[in-house]
Amino acid sequence: MDWFQVDSNCPPDVSFDEFMVTTLCIVEAVWKERNRKVYEDMKLCVDGAVLAAVLRNEWGEILAIKKAKTLCTDPLSCEAQAVCLATELAGESGLDLVIFQCDNDRVSNAFNTSIEVTVDFTHSAARNRFFNLCRRFKEWGLIHVSRQCNFMAHSVAN
Repeated sequence: MDWFQVDSNCPPDVSFDEFMVTTLCIVEAVWKERNRKVYEDMKLCVDGAVLAAVLRNEWGEILAIKKAKTLCTDPLSCEAQAVCLATELAGESGLDLVIFQCDNDRVSNAFNTSIEVTVDFTHSAARNRFFNLCRRFKEWGLIHVSRQCNFMAHSVAN
């Protein structure tokens, strides 16, 4: 690092090693804090994520809540798995007529397509699982909703 050896760049009485150790500590502290703030709402970390599903009746009353941990660390795949978790919960509750709500438009679009081959392969396994789980229902549908409308499941996951 030639720039450090120039007198105008070098702090007085500080060795290069001392300077670099201090710099690395500062950078590490800044990035840890940044990551904590940015990803705190998702409950996504290096070892997995928390999924949540909330079952409501037609009057908006909460009937059941299900929470699960997954080893998945990809946010989009986690959203797809959360839809499958909701499908399991609806089936376990003995429902016949179900409308699923998802706040991720990419997952909603992938799960609503009628073709067998999904363009986005990150969703294909979850999509197949979703359709297999939906066989038990007389009627079902999946719609996209804004995150504000999905606050309960978001809060449960956090």
